Amino acid sequence: MRRQSGVALVFVLGILTLLLVLGVTFVLNMTGENRMTGNFEHVLRARLASQAGVERAIAELKLHARNSATDSATESWSTAATGVSYDTGARYALSITDGNSQINLNAGMDTDLERMLRGLPGLNSDPAMAANIVAFRNTLAGNIFVTKEQVMKTPMDKAVYNQFKDFVTVASHVDPNAAKDSGMVSSAGASFLSDTTKSWPMKG
Repeated sequence: MRRQSGVALVFVLGILTLLLVLGVTFVLNMTGENRMTGNFEHVLRARLASQAGVERAIAELKLHARNSATDSATESWSTAATGVSYDTGARYALSITDGNSQINLNAGMDTDLERMLRGLPGLNSDPAMAANIVAFRNTLAGNIFVTKEQVMKTPMDKAVYNQFKDFVTVASHVDPNAAKDSGMVSSAGASFLSDTTKSWPMKG
């Protein structure tokens, strides 16, 4: 009987150990699932908040376009704003910048771009930095910057970059039919100007 009782005790302890392992595994899995769910919720809130900011920016610009034909630094779209996403309650910060008032690092001939960059704060003290930016652009795929932060790979100190970053962009509207100095007319623009001259020749 004692031997049978000992075997039963070992069997019960084994069952209890197995249940303990299963219980701990279940708790750990549930904790991980809760953490993943929380992370997904935070990502979703951030995405919806950013979309709310973009939609507000579009609304601000449309409202301005209806009320005024010119831009000024005092209009609501040109000042940073904050708001709340009604979908999630998450807060966002909004800033709209007129890209056409900035120097496009991906537009223009090398010499003209370098000349304009040399006049910017942080770059005007060392002309070589402007030349390095243009030379680095020509080593990139398609000879274009994807983000303006790439200029710091020239290399460049971040303190210098912070002085001129608000004066440059990598994406702005470039009219292909606009004539530019120093032969900076695109092929589409050159064709348009040529056709226009043939159709309406100038009289002396």
